[in-house]
Amino acid sequence: MGKTRRRRTYSRSPSGANQKGKSSHKQASLEKAKEKPTHRRYLLELWKNSWAILGPIVALIGLFFLLKPVVEVESSANLDPSQPLATQFRIRNHGHVPVYDVHFGCGIGKGSGYSGIGYLLLDDSTLKPIPKFRAGASVTRSCALESTDIVVPNNIITITVIYTWPLIHNTETELAYFKIVHGAPGYFLVPDLP
Repeated sequence: MGKTRRRRTYSRSPSGANQKGKSSHKQASLEKAKEKPTHRRYLLELWKNSWAILGPIVALIGLFFLLKPVVEVESSANLDPSQPLATQFRIRNHGHVPVYDVHFGCGIGKGSGYSGIGYLLLDDSTLKPIPKFRAGASVTRSCALESTDIVVPNNIITITVIYTWPLIHNTETELAYFKIVHGAPGYFLVPDLP
């Protein structure tokens, strides 16, 4: 009986050490990558950092223009062509938010000069204010129902719209200038530059 068989045992340490060596090799390569940022990685970090700063700024500017009221004044039909101030003005809110406390004004002439009116007939609805002017809504107003003996320097009429922004309650004024032109059918107004 002389020989006994020995069981062969495998040591796990060499293979474990081998795996440990592989993981330490990976860690070493990752550390090298962290130590030496490549040009591409540098550009990527620069891109991320710039959008981290510019992104909120662009978003706030976009939000401002989205919520900014846009009120526009244009001339509409003249119900009585013999009366230049009877022309209806169409006021529209093109913005995405309503505006509040909308008041209207009508100025005769622009700049210095003599303005004269012999007779002017007004009504309660002529320049009636609006407490809340919804987004996308439009209204019409006129300066007067009847007028005679008008002397207008430069033949200019100024329409003023004063309104208040929502939330921040900033008061803003929109001015529109129109020139009185006399044609064959009567008077009509055309837009004029400020």
